[in-house]
Amino acid sequence: MDENEIVSDEEIVDIWSDEIITVAEAKADAAEMKPDATDIDAVPGADGTVSVSIKEDENVTNGFVKMTYDPDILKLSSYESDLLYRSVNTSVPGEIVFVYASENTIDAGTELLNVSFKAICEDSRVYSLTVERNDELSLAESKDTEIPGLGHDWQEITYTWSAGNGSCTALKACARDHSHDISETAVATYVLTPPTDTQDGSIVYTAVFENEEFETQVKTTVIPAGGINVIAVTEETLEDSYTVSGRTVRVSYDLPCKVGYLSDGAYVPIPAESNGDGTYNFTAPEGVYEVVLVIMGDADLSGEFDFFDVITAKAMDLYPEGGYDPVQLFAADVDLDEEFGFFDVILIKAADLGKTDLEWQ
Repeated sequence: MDENEIVSDEEIVDIWSDEIITVAEAKADAAEMKPDATDIDAVPGADGTVSVSIKEDENVTNGFVKMTYDPDILKLSSYESDLLYRSVNTSVPGEIVFVYASENTIDAGTELLNVSFKAICEDSRVYSLTVERNDELSLAESKDTEIPGLGHDWQEITYTWSAGNGSCTALKACARDHSHDISETAVATYVLTPPTDTQDGSIVYTAVFENEEFETQVKTTVIPAGGINVIAVTEETLEDSYTVSGRTVRVSYDLPCKVGYLSDGAYVPIPAESNGDGTYNFTAPEGVYEVVLVIMGDADLSGEFDFFDVITAKAMDLYPEGGYDPVQLFAADVDLDEEFGFFDVILIKAADLGKTDLEWQ
């Protein structure tokens, strides 16, 4: 090669012959010099999985193969191998270490390991690196295969109102991977039309979402003439345990209950008046047209008072920034100080253990 000769971007100098060759020729020469790597192929399955098959391009008796993948996208489902002597280690997320040996020669093209991944929404890749083959180290022998994404399996958008209608949550769920779910909770505004002695009134709640995929939701509750609307938070549990007469709610449930109304984002309890027969009256103050009825201590709003309420109350106390529904906080306030806190958790736990009884508000 002449020292004044110019080499273009498409050419390269062969260090062995000192001749100018094209880049394409250099890549072809390198491919011929490099030993065959472990084959890796991906095959979609009918059961919603993708199988990745590991094979060797030459006859082998033993080997060490390391597979890597993105664990945030691909979810390992299972693996299997027909080899008698093999070890598969999956303890490190995103890695599969496969070591094998055989008393007899394993023919080239024989499947050594089959790994299944759950169906995914996004494209991804699985990489295979042959570390050792036939008791010899293998240098830079790696291959990869694409795992084609199936796309999101979006379900119909659902809308769920909070217990007291103070907010509405929209959910667009991906049935294939719920980590891809899209949700938003919108605080509701309301317009009150008070009832008269002869005509029903109404409260119209409206929730507007920032995500344009979600539609504005409107919910209307009817206020009976001369009375109030009662939201029994766990209606299936309490439906036969209360009656409404005018502005008074009469409750006959076998566990202590609370009735309250929303004011400045928090619920204010209405004092209970005993009727002397195991029932209690709650009369709404003037200007209040909707109240909630909850079971005392039912922090998870399940309609039952049990150990799960203890767990929920602990979480609410430890993580107050969790965005809990005001109705939950109202139900969990069992020390009757109009504020949920640590002492409420203690009382709920003691009541669950039978060490104390919760009282009517």
